[in-house]
Amino acid sequence: MVYVKSKWIYLNKESKAVLSGLTWKLFHVDENVFNAFENNDFEFLDEDTLEALVNEYLIVSENENEDDLFNRILYEAIFKNELKVTIIPTELCNFRCVYCYENHNMGSMTETEENGIIRFFKRNIRKYERINVEWFGGEPLLERDKVIKIANSIKQLGRENGVSVIASMTTNGYLLDYETFSELLKANVLYYQITLDGIAAIHDKMRPLVNGKGTFEKIYNNLKELRKAKNNMFKIAIRVNLSKSTTPYLNELLDMLNKDFGDDSRFTIILETVKDWGGNNECKASDDLLDGIDKIKDNKSVLQSYIDINESVSGRICHSLMKNGFVINYNGSVLKCAKAQYENEEIRNENVIGSIDDRGVLKISKPKETKWITPDLRNPKDNCEDCWAKPTCFMCICPLAKIKQVDQKCIFDEIGSNIDDVIEVLIKNGNYSEIKSNNINRREM
Repeated sequence: MVYVKSKWIYLNKESKAVLSGLTWKLFHVDENVFNAFENNDFEFLDEDTLEALVNEYLIVSENENEDDLFNRILYEAIFKNELKVTIIPTELCNFRCVYCYENHNMGSMTETEENGIIRFFKRNIRKYERINVEWFGGEPLLERDKVIKIANSIKQLGRENGVSVIASMTTNGYLLDYETFSELLKANVLYYQITLDGIAAIHDKMRPLVNGKGTFEKIYNNLKELRKAKNNMFKIAIRVNLSKSTTPYLNELLDMLNKDFGDDSRFTIILETVKDWGGNNECKASDDLLDGIDKIKDNKSVLQSYIDINESVSGRICHSLMKNGFVINYNGSVLKCAKAQYENEEIRNENVIGSIDDRGVLKISKPKETKWITPDLRNPKDNCEDCWAKPTCFMCICPLAKIKQVDQKCIFDEIGSNIDDVIEVLIKNGNYSEIKSNNINRREM
């Protein structure tokens, strides 16, 4: 069989690296393999090496239609037998972040909705190979006891039925004291995202309490307390939202984080640019927004932290695009997108695809659901069709953008145009797999 290189790869000659736009995985290869890619001639490679390259979609048979291959992977991700549900126990919040799109004037879950959610999982848990629960808000820990009760129930149901349950939480961290954290760990809530928008003076301006007081000190002290946990399974991603005014203080924050958490692999850093996320509370500092990660690409620590959050392409797909992905709101309504409920009335109506009753019965409008899970495969730009990163972009499609009828964003608007910098840092930090001719040794990312 004659093989050719995939049209969805990027070659970095300096590092002898191959980056796949189909899987968003990076491979370091030896001289022989890299020359094969450069010359598009793989006949001299041994069978084991060819098999490894084929299995990673780096090479394909000369007659293979790669567009069909991508479509298959995309639709497998949309219709895979995995439940990915976000639960919003309350839309209330104890913070008033300046860039937040939520209005926080809604309510909290009652016992009726609480029992309905537990009964839903009891009714349906055996249907799925895996369940992923994300706790979101508002601030979910304002309903601490309900969260712990529901999470424990789902964990127990998973054990009884042999179904893997993974739970995560997006929280501002203010109420995440050690006791609460310990209870959540027992309930199998193992993954957390907590935001620090710079050093105390900066963070407290960006993310104050409702009464205007600062929040940095309490969050940071909570994080240091959480290090004491003996559980090695949890992960805490400390997110830093960057803007023009906060970026100059970034290194000072990174120094603090490296000092206090650098030796604990359970803690990682996510760096993201502040955006105007819309909603009724439009960003109050729109002239302070960065254009993209390129603006801070000279800071290798920033680049490294940002790259560390890159997942596999199938892992990056939004749950709103998944057949078995949805949001259960505090009032029992079922949504496809947590953010869309803060858009205009027409989009809010499109977003409510059903409801869950106190018996745990999920009632879904199929026509509404179909609008969300049908991917928008329009090319957002003229040069998308021939771009090696097209699959990654399209797997990261925002279903809400399609519903709003706005153009999709290019992935390079987010990570910057200098992909060689990205590869350099990934190689430096060992975030790659290795393929050698006659000697294949892999290190998973």
